[in-house]
Amino acid sequence: MKFGGCLQAGLALLLSSMTATASDDQPITITFYDFPPKMLVRDGRMSGSRFHEMNRIADEAGLSVTWVETTLKTEADLLNAGLRKFCATGRAYNSERARLWTYVPYALDLLPRHVLVASRVSAAKVVQHGTVQAMLSDSNLRGVFVKEFIYGPNVDPYLDGAKAEVSYRPQQIEQALDMVRMKRADFTLVPIHIWDAFRSKFDQSLDLIAIDGLGTIEEQNLYVVCSRSVAPEIVNALSGAMRRLGYKPVTLPPVQ
Repeated sequence: MKFGGCLQAGLALLLSSMTATASDDQPITITFYDFPPKMLVRDGRMSGSRFHEMNRIADEAGLSVTWVETTLKTEADLLNAGLRKFCATGRAYNSERARLWTYVPYALDLLPRHVLVASRVSAAKVVQHGTVQAMLSDSNLRGVFVKEFIYGPNVDPYLDGAKAEVSYRPQQIEQALDMVRMKRADFTLVPIHIWDAFRSKFDQSLDLIAIDGLGTIEEQNLYVVCSRSVAPEIVNALSGAMRRLGYKPVTLPPVQ
C-alpha cells in the first residue's frame, strides 16, 4: 500500500500513475478526500474505517493499492473524462454517471441523507421558501458551502452557475456548521451523520436546527466506482472480492 502524499503532490501522482499499464502484481490507484467520519484527512494523514475497508477489499482481490488524495469534485471530473486508470470509494448511482463510470455492483455503504442546518433565528424564513433552490436565490439569506463538495443535482447547478447567494466557501464541513453557529451565515447543507457528531459536542444551548425534506440528498447506496479506463479484469476482481467478503449484490439499471 502506497500513499500519494499531500493534495498537490497527490494530484500530480494521480495524473502520472494512472496512465501506466497494469503489471503482473495488479496495481490499483484509489482516490480519497476528507469526508468525516469514515475518511479523515488531517495534515496529509489519512485515517478512518473506509481506508481499512478498501484495503481489505483490494487485498482480497489481489490488488496493490496506491492511495492518492484529491477532492470530491476533481474525482468526479476525472471519472467523467475516463482517461485515467483509477477507482473511487463511495459514489452514489445515477443513470448519467453510469454512462461514464463503471460501477462495482455491490453496496459498499449508505450515503447518509443531507439536512439543511439553520440558525433558529433564520429557520422560519428558510422553511418559508420550501426548496433549497429558492433559498439559494434569496439575496437576504447567507448560505455557506464547502469548496469542492457535492450537494446533489438540486443544488450543484446553482453553485456551479454562480446563481447562489454564498457567503463563504470553507474547506471542511465542520467549518460550515461553525459559521452558521457563529451567525456568520444563515444556513448550510450537511450529511446527517456529520450534523449528529457536531451537535453532540455542544449542550442544549446550541442555537441551530436541522430541517429535512427541502430537496437535499436522500439516503442511498454507495458503490466502488472505476474509470472506464480501468481494465475489466480489475473491476471483476473487485466484484469477486466484495462477493466473497459478504457485501450485498445490487442489480443496477441497464445503461441507456
